[in-house]
Amino acid sequence: MALRTVLNEAEMGRIALAYVKRKIHNDSIPLNPEKLRREIGNTAKDMGIPPEEATQFVSQILEEAFKEMLMGLSK
Repeated sequence: MALRTVLNEAEMGRIALAYVKRKIHNDSIPLNPEKLRREIGNTAKDMGIPPEEATQFVSQILEEAFKEMLMGLSK
């Protein structure tokens, strides 16, 4: 099967989101809210996106990851 040379934006977004979710699942995240907020803010600034959007993105991803972790504990 030949590789396509270009992915569309929706495909790239889907892959990026899956990658971020996997990184969150496998790597540690600081539980200190000030440290995490600072990290999100610095990353948002580097990426040129509003910090509020970056914070909302991280909040949604972490909420999902935390729920999955709690379900895993109750098995």
